[in-house]
Amino acid sequence: MAVPTYSEDLTDIDMGQSTTDWNAYGGGGAGLGTGADFAIQSTLAVDKQITNADKGMMHSDAGVSLGPNDHIIGWIFAATPGILDTLANGGKVMAIGTSTSDFNKYALEGSDTRPEGGNKPYAVRYSTATPSPGSQVGTPGATPSFFGGGLNTVATAKGANLGLDAFRYGSGAFITAGEIANPATFAGFATQDEAALNKWGLLFRSNGVYQWQGRFVVGQNNAGTPTLAYFDDASGAVITILDTLHSQTDFTQLIIDHASTVFNLSGATFISLGTNNPGIIVINNASATSTGFDTCTFRRMGTIQGHVNVPYTSCSFILTDQITQNSGDFTSCVFDRVTATAALLSNDPSKLDSNSFISDGTGHAIEITTPGTYAFSGNKFTGYSGTGTNAAVYNNSGGLVTLNISGGGDTPTVRNGAGASTSVVNAVVLTITSKDAANSAAIEGARVYLEAASGGPATVGDVIMTGLTNASGVLENSGFAFLGDQPVVGRVRKSSSSVFYKTAPLSGTITANGLSITAFQVRDQ
Repeated sequence: MAVPTYSEDLTDIDMGQSTTDWNAYGGGGAGLGTGADFAIQSTLAVDKQITNADKGMMHSDAGVSLGPNDHIIGWIFAATPGILDTLANGGKVMAIGTSTSDFNKYALEGSDTRPEGGNKPYAVRYSTATPSPGSQVGTPGATPSFFGGGLNTVATAKGANLGLDAFRYGSGAFITAGEIANPATFAGFATQDEAALNKWGLLFRSNGVYQWQGRFVVGQNNAGTPTLAYFDDASGAVITILDTLHSQTDFTQLIIDHASTVFNLSGATFISLGTNNPGIIVINNASATSTGFDTCTFRRMGTIQGHVNVPYTSCSFILTDQITQNSGDFTSCVFDRVTATAALLSNDPSKLDSNSFISDGTGHAIEITTPGTYAFSGNKFTGYSGTGTNAAVYNNSGGLVTLNISGGGDTPTVRNGAGASTSVVNAVVLTITSKDAANSAAIEGARVYLEAASGGPATVGDVIMTGLTNASGVLENSGFAFLGDQPVVGRVRKSSSSVFYKTAPLSGTITANGLSITAFQVRDQ
């Protein structure tokens, strides 16, 4: 496969290297210029002074027919954030339309949001509708041909304070090729994005943290054709998903594709900065040799997909939207206050192992979609209750689901959907061992009797376990159905054959880990 290929599908509109075809709106056309002051891509940017006014500039171009996922991405710099009007009043805007008298002003920042950190790339999905926040001038047409930006200032600027650079349109980044010795990585793509003649504004670094917007597709070329890739990043990357107020809600996506693509990501943290486009994960295909996501954190992201060949191990999903299993393995993960009606949509609960589910106060931990009998090991539930909309498990399969609890897992509360029924079997092991108090030798043939005490789900006096110990001095029940912590009391004695032993009391509590009691008996002869 050789070296990784990092590409994008962006088409240039204007690179800001001259004022040719740039037009002012709101007046002041003579004030347009270029300079290195605000340059981010190449050596120049178009600039203008906007003082105590609502003005800007746009580049006129041939009409652009946007694809279904295409956005306008442009670098817009406000050198005077302290004199901007508010976001609602369009302090800083991207302007797109069909003339300088027919366009939309997409509000991006304002005095109340304090745009800090220098030049920024903004992504906007154009339509003829009036943007919110923002405003409309005239009647813009469906095929945009004017692209730019502006400021609404409330005081005097001392010089040029608006800089525009590198306007393009497209959907995002595409990664192919790579190999074990030279895998594709986030840093590899960011290095290309940050190159002076590129400045794509898709995935780039700021103070050691990645800024991300648009599609990041591992396993497709920039024509959208599935093409194998080898991606392996264990750098512990911290990735913030940019707050794109005027994008499609699924503009930012991590997509994994092609049946031979290997995807390994370890220790990464994804943090969504906004709610309109929180970032989603889509897995179309991947190699069975992928190790998937390991010790990753996803905070406030949108929907996340699993896949049979892309496991999630020791990951945390915090305040995200719904996760879809799609036959994938989820092991030792934490689902913390996931905001969807059900945190995890599961078609195979047997692949959920040792996970922790924490309720956000309403909704389910798991919604099961496929009938069947499943091993269900080590899963824990906090804050779920009852058999209604707050039950831990929602059987929405339309049939019988049997969950065989093991590995110290909790017994979940269950809600059944239409036509569904659920059997929860939490089989724990109960072990009573009888030993000689004098020499700790095993006592064979001792009679054990164990019954329910108060404080548990069983009725006081219910027989829990009875029988004779074996040659190892043990009586065991390996299939006790655990329904909750159950205190027990009882006794063990041997009086039917020599050697005889006095009665020894038994007491304890059956937990999700079972019960093990050793009784030391004194000889009675």
